[in-house]
Amino acid sequence: LRRARDAFKNAMRPLFAACLFAPNASSFDALAATDEVLQSHRATARDVAARSFALLKNDGDLLPLRRNSTIALIGPAATAQAQLVGPITIGPCVSANGGYKGSYSCVRTLNDSLRDYAATVLYAPGVENFTSPSEALIADAVAAAQRADVVVLALGAGLETVDEKEDLTSLELPGAQAALARAVAAAGTPTVAVLVMGNPYAVDSWAANVSAVLDVFVPGTAGADAVAAS
Repeated sequence: LRRARDAFKNAMRPLFAACLFAPNASSFDALAATDEVLQSHRATARDVAARSFALLKNDGDLLPLRRNSTIALIGPAATAQAQLVGPITIGPCVSANGGYKGSYSCVRTLNDSLRDYAATVLYAPGVENFTSPSEALIADAVAAAQRADVVVLALGAGLETVDEKEDLTSLELPGAQAALARAVAAAGTPTVAVLVMGNPYAVDSWAANVSAVLDVFVPGTAGADAVAAS
């Protein structure tokens, strides 16, 4: 019983520290979301995200990316929104009805952020989604990689593999992502693998053949902007 009580205190302590149980605490849905507040919070979120990244490899100083380059953006995490925030969330953005729950509309994707950063972005999904086993789109992704100065290979895990009730059957990246990574790396274009994932995955079957590996974990609402500037 003592251990259970201690565990409960550890779980509740940060909630009380955040004043969530204060008599005058506001409903989350009632919080004002002015442009000034959002810009300030976004700047903080970007800084926190950048500080959390782990640069696992950077051969030839490929990172930071060059602003005047043509980038091939490939992979299922390229257009992800909810995956950047993670499964344990009610949605961080103001929705059409004025509340927050379930809206990810304010979360910029890697595709959004890189288009503000690079001269040209060639987007190719490479796979149908995070878990699809189909390799039908890989050839188009390789073609995009061959036309670019650098590849940003955005891989990782969808919400269906990182939630608390989900189990993994393999340490390989879900679906056809490992096959996609091997094929794109073989194209010969300098490649940065950006890993968006809340679980550890094995990348040894292809990581040696890419120039850089950046693990961004679950980077939050401004994670894509932080990646573009990395």
